[in-house]
Amino acid sequence: MGSTKRTHVLPFRAPEQAMKAASIRDRLTAHLEQLRVKQISSRVGDVSDMSPAEAQKAVYDEIPFGDLITLDDKKRLARRAMKLHAARTRGVPDLGWIKSEEERDQILAASRGVDLTGIVTPDEADEIIASVHSKMPWMSRVTVPFMKRMRQRAKRGEAFHVQPTLLLGPPGIGKSTIFHMISHLYGLPSVTVDVGSSGGGIFAVTGAERGWGSGHAGAVVRAILEQRVANPLVIIDEIDRGGRDTATEKGTILPGIHGALLGMIEPETAARWRCPYYGIEFDLQHVSWVMTSNTLNGLPSALLSRVQIIRLESFRSAEVADVTRTMSSGRLAPEVADALAAMLSDHAERRPVDLRTIRRAIEKAEEMQHDEDPLH
Repeated sequence: MGSTKRTHVLPFRAPEQAMKAASIRDRLTAHLEQLRVKQISSRVGDVSDMSPAEAQKAVYDEIPFGDLITLDDKKRLARRAMKLHAARTRGVPDLGWIKSEEERDQILAASRGVDLTGIVTPDEADEIIASVHSKMPWMSRVTVPFMKRMRQRAKRGEAFHVQPTLLLGPPGIGKSTIFHMISHLYGLPSVTVDVGSSGGGIFAVTGAERGWGSGHAGAVVRAILEQRVANPLVIIDEIDRGGRDTATEKGTILPGIHGALLGMIEPETAARWRCPYYGIEFDLQHVSWVMTSNTLNGLPSALLSRVQIIRLESFRSAEVADVTRTMSSGRLAPEVADALAAMLSDHAERRPVDLRTIRRAIEKAEEMQHDEDPLH
């Protein structure tokens, strides 16, 4: 579903082939040789009627010093090749330090443009949101504003993009799941960074300078280069756990992911964000950022002022019953699903019930149902 259009994310455009000056010189030389042969043929005429000696004499009389390309020609061709090479590679950074040929090819390909994807019609946008809402009806606080934004972009023929968003709510209600579902339906690559399990998340998102032994490109840049898209969806889980500083191998202390994100989501700085690993500026304006958090504690005001905050709540008992029936569809017999929904709904009156609890209960009921089925 959807279509694409091209855009540029790098401040330079490499030629179709990163041709070396020597290769350009060889091509110019071959072209000049062909021109000289044509010129000689036009002056000598048809040699087919001449004897071999006459033909040889006629041709060699037209070639200075018996060579099609003189030494002066070679010098001029070399100078011309150097000028053409400089013009064609102006602004292209030196990529010779990158050992991986695949990485160099990815950067050169991206310099000629990557895709903006997830361009849909208003009807397709409605279908996507309706599909998401049918599977996760309790997330209407997300789907309703999302639907309005996507319909507006669809009417203008614009690609998928979500303004920086923070989903604030208890664990286990599907905060990241819903956007994984949306990105899949839009045919859009997504990147997930779990701050709680990635040492603060900063290196996972931004990458690390190549001077370090663990130098690498960040997940966002890798997604752009590997998938050749300008607008991947980046989901940062547990952003509230990313405030702590990170120590490098050399003992340098880097601030947490919060400060790094400011430069990646603010439009002015995102347009020319410098990758610490490649040392190249990338345009990240088309990247969609979704963050999840259980609390606002520890989140700086500078970050909160730049994101749309959507507050979500734990399941109410009635919602637990609906979610159970929805997730049980096709897995449990209707009467079993109803009984399980009633049990979990009653449990939710006393303590919170999340998706993990519901999923485990369904799996257990499915096993019991399978064991009791005499046909299995």
